[in-house]
Amino acid sequence: MLISLAQQKGQQPNREKILKTNEQKLIDAARDGDDDAVKMLLNAGADVHEGNDVSLRYAATNGHASVVKTLLEAGANPHAWDGEALRNAILYGHEGVVKIIEEAMANEK
Repeated sequence: MLISLAQQKGQQPNREKILKTNEQKLIDAARDGDDDAVKMLLNAGADVHEGNDVSLRYAATNGHASVVKTLLEAGANPHAWDGEALRNAILYGHEGVVKIIEEAMANEK
């Protein structure tokens, strides 16, 4: 949408800046547990690995199981930052998130 708005105004869009904005939005949506926004941003090309998979870590830390599952299905690395997503899910008692991440790790083998 931002690209088409820029083109309507006769401007050449800065795709890198737009994607960076989408990646920041992805991080925010994951932190807030907004699974619909996460899916939309991933479909729009946001990088699931931005900030060494920080979206996954935020979602796991805050107990957002559906977002964690969406990010893992999109290719997020459950081992990023030495498995911080799993450690934080355990630390904060998010058992459903722990199970999702452990299953993702087991399915890698």
